[in-house]
Amino acid sequence: MPHNSEGFEAHRDSNPFAGLKPAERLDPTDVLQALCKLKGKYGILLHLRQHSPEAKTDFVAPGGPVRPAPYLTADDILAGQFDDLMWGFFDSEEDLDACYGATVGPDGPTDSNPYDGPASVYAVTCGPDGELRNENT
Repeated sequence: MPHNSEGFEAHRDSNPFAGLKPAERLDPTDVLQALCKLKGKYGILLHLRQHSPEAKTDFVAPGGPVRPAPYLTADDILAGQFDDLMWGFFDSEEDLDACYGATVGPDGPTDSNPYDGPASVYAVTCGPDGELRNENT
């Protein structure tokens, strides 16, 4: 492929994909809804927020769980994270609610998780019908 701008323009004109546009743009919440409906399961979308050096340091307890989401470990995050996002699926609404209730989001500690540090995990839940339910903001 030529390295000058003129050659690049010529190559761009011959690109067979040049006119293609995606049929629909999906955000992570759309993906959650589609997967819950497809699987017939309850689901949660997690966005791991570590915006400051303090949050990054405080996010995972040494040798322990993720402080704002104690059902996760550092290994879970490394294995399942995509661009700071994770999706989880549950057979029961009770299990989903327990997970959501333990998730400390930007709004601070929950009844089942007193963590009050600089890190947070945004969470939104969805039912097996594909309808969104709860969101911690």
